[in-house]
Amino acid sequence: MNTALFFSMFLSLIIGAEADLSFPADSIRQVGVRVLDRHSHPVEGVIMYSTADLKPLQTDAKGRTVIQSITDGDSLIAILPEAGIHHISLEGMDSILIKVRSGKRFKVYPNARDDRNTPHTTLDNIPALLEKRGVSRLSDLLQGLVPGLNIGMDSNGDAISTIRGVHSINLSSEPLVMVDGVEIGTLKDADSSVDIHTVQSIEIDKDGSMYGMRGANGVIKIRTIGYSGYTY
Repeated sequence: MNTALFFSMFLSLIIGAEADLSFPADSIRQVGVRVLDRHSHPVEGVIMYSTADLKPLQTDAKGRTVIQSITDGDSLIAILPEAGIHHISLEGMDSILIKVRSGKRFKVYPNARDDRNTPHTTLDNIPALLEKRGVSRLSDLLQGLVPGLNIGMDSNGDAISTIRGVHSINLSSEPLVMVDGVEIGTLKDADSSVDIHTVQSIEIDKDGSMYGMRGANGVIKIRTIGYSGYTY
């Protein structure tokens, strides 16, 4: 069955069942998906879609892909080897592990953490996210959007952030924020100095070792619209 036929079958499944995008803004997030076979080997090339976006995605050589701009009302449609087309609810999930067993059998493990093997996360289309979230600060945009990135507020109402799984001996536990390769400071500093509507993409990297002690808590790399240089 070729890709065009897969897409045709998918469209027939979702006619009249498009996702309701009127959910609270803070529920919009990305969902990481990984597909393994019965021997726990990654399955490459599995085609999947979300009901929030008709764009087809495929798992990479490690069996992984990431679905952007998801709410609790959305579903994943996965075309699994031998098992065929299946709908999987994304309610309450920020990651999914799918293990394909023999024949048409498979099992879904919601919120299966694999942080050690996913050191970075990239949000490629910030303008599209802003259309759905309608926020004005970087910290508000990232709130609840990236698995492992925890954002809170201090006593003055300013943003503070940590990346789960990152530990250092620094007095501060906050990740370093960089804009177009230039160090800005913390997420609080970015909130006051970065116009969110100029941002094209954001990468959250747990491994900031190339920055020495400054990046010991991880790095948030921001690329603005039109910037063509390196972000690191």
